[in-house]
Amino acid sequence: MNLTDIYNFSRLTLPPFTVIIFLLGLILQFTKWFSVGLPAKTYITARSNRLKSAIKAWTWDYMPTQYLPLRYEPIFRINGFIFHITLFLIAFTPIHQAFILYFFGASPNPSFVTSGFTKALISTLFVVSGSLILIRWIAQYSNKTSFVRPIAGKGDFIGISLLILIAVAGILAAHGLADYLLMITVHFISIQLFIIYLPFSKAIHAIAGLVARTYYGLRRAALGV
Repeated sequence: MNLTDIYNFSRLTLPPFTVIIFLLGLILQFTKWFSVGLPAKTYITARSNRLKSAIKAWTWDYMPTQYLPLRYEPIFRINGFIFHITLFLIAFTPIHQAFILYFFGASPNPSFVTSGFTKALISTLFVVSGSLILIRWIAQYSNKTSFVRPIAGKGDFIGISLLILIAVAGILAAHGLADYLLMITVHFISIQLFIIYLPFSKAIHAIAGLVARTYYGLRRAALGV
């Protein structure tokens, strides 16, 4: 099997298996979450507006005056925001948007991230911020007295490492800085490894966070807070 065969495998054969494993993992996670059940107090009539409380959980609670982690370590939290925002924006670059829409059988639409400078800036910020997160985690995890160590596992490094690998391989391929076929193959395979890994890791917070923050806002409404 040569590099071209591996490329075709990552592009044509692997994706269906990736989607199936991802969906099965997601089903297992949702089953586990909902098997716990909802606290009884969430069933009572809301004492304050549910929608307003849910929106507040996503907006006001992240303001510097309210968000305790941002006040405690502002540099790392701002770096984390940059990482998550640029990860979201990368999906709206023309090539990624076209691929995502094609995957779901839709026609590509004009992207709002078209400037070459903008794409380079987003990619650079993503790699730099992700690398800083990984370096910090390694430093914190190696410190036995660190507050991170009790809540972190070695598996936490897999997701962030895969995301950095995805970005670096994509940048090298897009700008012709390394062998295109090799880099695009690494890009495709690492993306699918991350998708497969996602439901079984803490990176699932990308989905679970939507549920948790909304649930928190709704429960606060029920309690009249």
